[in-house]
Amino acid sequence: MKLKTTLLAATLIAFAASTAYAAEEAMTKKDETPAAVKAEAKKPVKKHSHMTEKTGMPESDAPKGKSHRETMDKDMPMHDHTKDRH
Repeated sequence: MKLKTTLLAATLIAFAASTAYAAEEAMTKKDETPAAVKAEAKKPVKKHSHMTEKTGMPESDAPKGKSHRETMDKDMPMHDHTKDRH
């Protein structure tokens, strides 16, 4: 019975120590990182294609012209997928 109490106390002490260390670590990181995070967040992303990265072949450009929404009749109702519950 005394062994269980000792193990419980040791576990609680270890948890409290790790929580205190994590909180202290978070406070020190919070002071240092805002400038670095802002600098990284504003970095522009180069336009790329994941399919080109996978295959190594350049992807063809999208055909120029009107989209399917622009070419279809205006009175045609749109299909609502939210109502398709089986």
